[in-house]
Amino acid sequence: MHRTFLSVNTHAPPGAFPPPSLLYNNLSFVEECGALVYASKKDCIVLDLESQKTHVLPTGNVEKEMVVHCTATLAPVGLLHPDRSLLILIVMESSTQLWTKDSPLGFVPHNDSNGGGCCGAIVSLASDIAHILISTNKGVVIFAEFDATPNTPFRVVSALKGHMEHAVTAVQLNPFHNSPLFAVTGDSVGRVLFWNRKREPVASVETPECVTALQIVSGGDLTVVANGAGKLQIFDSLTGVLRVEICAHSRWINTLAFSAATNTILSGAEDGYLTVWSIPKNPEGSITPVEVVATHHAPNVFPTGAAFRADGTHLFVSFYDVNAVTEYTFV
Repeated sequence: MHRTFLSVNTHAPPGAFPPPSLLYNNLSFVEECGALVYASKKDCIVLDLESQKTHVLPTGNVEKEMVVHCTATLAPVGLLHPDRSLLILIVMESSTQLWTKDSPLGFVPHNDSNGGGCCGAIVSLASDIAHILISTNKGVVIFAEFDATPNTPFRVVSALKGHMEHAVTAVQLNPFHNSPLFAVTGDSVGRVLFWNRKREPVASVETPECVTALQIVSGGDLTVVANGAGKLQIFDSLTGVLRVEICAHSRWINTLAFSAATNTILSGAEDGYLTVWSIPKNPEGSITPVEVVATHHAPNVFPTGAAFRADGTHLFVSFYDVNAVTEYTFV
């Protein structure tokens, strides 16, 4: 019998803040900082779980525009002060901005030729650098970096129109730095590209629907792709060969979350179901066994984002039009 979810806490920002926006993958959790990050209309909300303080970004007097995606990670050690600092990537149609929870670090403008900002990803290395990926609604994939370089700490390294004119709707940078895979991107017509560490596409696959979420798992060997048909597809990250296809949900999958500690994936969809799947850490041969670990139905709400705690025993989920983030454990 499968396990289910038990709600153990509700994390609500103090004050009158709009709820999480109806976006794909609209939640990040940075364990070292105890911070939840999500987009809420024209704001990026940073909720400190320990102090229960809320930071609202971007700050300033300029007229704000809608945040289309935001994500966060821990800054590389020694790059910012204090060392346990957040790096927050905020994607808007006109620009992508990089922030700490208190101040801006730089921005990349988007123009008519490359298209407006669509989504982004950020990972930190043990060295003094963070890799950043930004996508646009005209098929452009932008690779950027943030480090201690004077004058240009946040800068574009390369940009390629890998997805023709199709909006790039999901992106992921590889958290496993020993893998030859660097990134995976997916677009509105179902095309998925796998990128090597030279930032070149090395494999391309066509999937049946708009790609809504991506996760790189099993040490970088496998990539999980979610789409608008409610399917999960697992591909070999180096060759693009399809290993498993699962009819996971009856409606669009809005979010995927990954626990490296347990090598499990959480999928959340418009049908209100949240399901945790186990994936082999060391896939061998052509068989990739995938099993349901736990499942839960949240009626009358749309999950829009999810994130595991580092040990994989607790899970945060954001819901559209619910002004709080629910924390679950498994029973």
